[in-house]
Parts: sequence; C-alpha cells; structure tokens
Amino acid sequence: RVHGIDIPIVLDSSNQKTLSAIQKKNFVPINPKLCESQVLTIQRVFRVKLLIKRRFVHCTKSMEELLSSEVSYVESLEKLVKYYREPLERLKNANELRVIEIFRGIGSILETHKTFRDDVKAIISNSNNRINWPIEIAKTVVQMAPYFKQSSPYIDMFNATIEIVNNLEKDKAAAKILKEARQVVSLDLRSFLIMPIQRIPRIELLLRDLIDHTDVDSEAHSHLINAHSHIKGVAEHCNKKKFDADQRLKLWTIAAKLKSAPDNLDLRKGSRVFIHDGTLRQFGKRHKSLLSCYCCLTNEDFLFADQKQHGELNYRGHINFLDKKEIKIHSDINISKKEIVTDLNTQTDSGFLQTGFSIEIEGSSEPLIFFTSSEQEKEIWINCLTKVIE
Repeated sequence: RVHGIDIPIVLDSSNQKTLSAIQKKNFVPINPKLCESQVLTIQRVFRVKLLIKRRFVHCTKSMEELLSSEVSYVESLEKLVKYYREPLERLKNANELRVIEIFRGIGSILETHKTFRDDVKAIISNSNNRINWPIEIAKTVVQMAPYFKQSSPYIDMFNATIEIVNNLEKDKAAAKILKEARQVVSLDLRSFLIMPIQRIPRIELLLRDLIDHTDVDSEAHSHLINAHSHIKGVAEHCNKKKFDADQRLKLWTIAAKLKSAPDNLDLRKGSRVFIHDGTLRQFGKRHKSLLSCYCCLTNEDFLFADQKQHGELNYRGHINFLDKKEIKIHSDINISKKEIVTDLNTQTDSGFLQTGFSIEIEGSSEPLIFFTSSEQEKEIWINCLTKVIE
C-alpha cells in the first residue's frame, strides 16, 4: 500500500529477507494468482512512491508560492494607495486632473485580494491538514471568482487611465508627488497600475500547475479543475490586456529615458505599438567608424539614439514610416573592411560584413547602415522592418 493505494506485487516467499523488508514498508502481500496480469516489480513500486512524493512536495511549494505572491501583491496595492492615490487626491485640482478615474476600482480590488490572502493563509497555516490544502484552496478560488471578475472594468479602462497619467506629469504639484513617491517605493505609478492585470493570470498559472501535479483520480484534482474553469475566462481577458499594456509600458519607459527628441516623436502618443529593440552599431561614413547605438522599432518609427550613463538615451535620429517616402531595406552593403576604422575585435571576423544591412530613404543622399551582433539578429531586424514598411 503506497499512500493508500493497493499495488499488486509478486513476492518470493522463500526469500525471508525480501519479505521482511516489504512488510516493514507497509506493503500488503496479495495472492499472486489474483494479479497475474498486473505484475509489478518491487523496484517499480518504489519508483511510484518516489513520484508521488515529488508531486506532493511540488504542490506544497506551489501553494506556498500562491500565498507569498498574494501577500506581496496586497502590500504593493497598499503602497499604491498610500504613496500615490491619497496624496494625489488631496490636490486642489484633483478633479481637473481626473485623479479619481486613475484609481477607480483599486479600492475594491484591494479588499478582494485581502480577503483571498487571509483565506489562503488560514488554509496553509494548518500544516496538519496538508492533504486537504488543494481542495480548500480550490473551494476558496470558486468563492472568490465572482469578485475577481470585478477587475474586468478596470482592465478595459487601462489604456485610457494611462493617458490620464501622462497628462498628470505635466502638472507641477502632481509631478512632484509622483517623483517623491517613486523615491520611496522604487516603482513609478504605471508599474503599480499594471499589477491588477498581471495578478489573475498568475493565479490561473499556479492552479494549472497544481492540476498538472495532482493525481487525476483524486478528489483534489476535480476540485482544482472546477476552480480553474471559474477563473480561466477572467485570466484570458487579462492576458490580452496585459500584452497590450506591456507593449505600451515599454514605449513609455523608452520615452522617459529619451532626451533631445523632436516634438513630432512622442512614443507615448498616438497608436504606436512596440515591435522590437536592441543595440546595433551604426556606420558613420564621415568618420568611417562604427558607433554603438540603441535602436527601437514601432509600427510608426525607427529610432536610434546614443546610450548614456544611468540608462539615458540621447536622440540621434529617426525614420517616420508615415512620411510617405519610399523606404527600402537591403541585406547587402556596399562597403569593405578597409573603409571601417575601428578597434573592435569583431570587425576582423571573416563574416563581419554579413551582419550588416542598410535602410535607403527616398530623397536621402546616403543610406543608413547598421551592423548586428549576428546573422540571426540581422534576419530578425530585416523581417521586422520589412513588415512595418509593408
């Protein structure tokens, strides 16, 4: 008997040593004639037992992670309220700045997850009832599922909320609060606001992990399947919005670091979508040298900038694909190694020139030439640029 499961095995009754060892392990000898079609060796029995133990340990860690991550999430929402919402709501022009719209729904979301946190903590604190943890957690998720769905309106309004935050930074008093809060909590307002979108998919992933490591014939498995079905719809909705939000957050982060950019290049405005970014080396024909630069591709622009200390970006130039100028991408470049004066060791590699590509713009006397770190990266950039141009 392994964890309550009777497993038929064949014993050699003449081998007293083997029989004694088996009996000490709480195995029940069965008449071999009753189980001729289900013969398992003793080695196989111990492998099954080991597998059950590993699954048991894995599920324990997953449920403890559910609790620890929920505790951390609630603490983050409390910081959002204390250091951002409350100070901003005290501003005289809070109504004009539409502060209430930024944090609409945060209060109820916080209270919901406080309750969920306390319920899960109560379950896991009872270590003597470990075998029933998955069942109790599944029941709690089912009970809380209707309240988790209240985050859907918040998610639907997320893009509009971020636009309000962008305008908030233009107000001196509000900007001061945002700066002081970030110095205390190390995260900006946008990073906190995206957390409710990320949390439900995280819970759904942990439930799926528990399902994958629970015996399909157990009572816990059926309870977990039911809990997953209750939260799956909300998680899928969150995941779609999370992808959009992550892409926008990426552009906002880049925009915050970018210095000396022209007025017509504001990555936070319009319908820009992040596509790809990375560090390339631009060939300067004037000095015949390669200059390292950060490049970012959106559905509207290709930006290249100098990377400075502390992560700042100094604008060098950009291409706007909406200018209606003809733009061509060439995978071959018309320069030789001799034209490049540089001390980079990689330039001596025989395949160096194969990593370069050029961007030809209608009306420009010279194409823009860039080098990647590998031919594979070059292919990624060319494919992305080509799709955007098309």
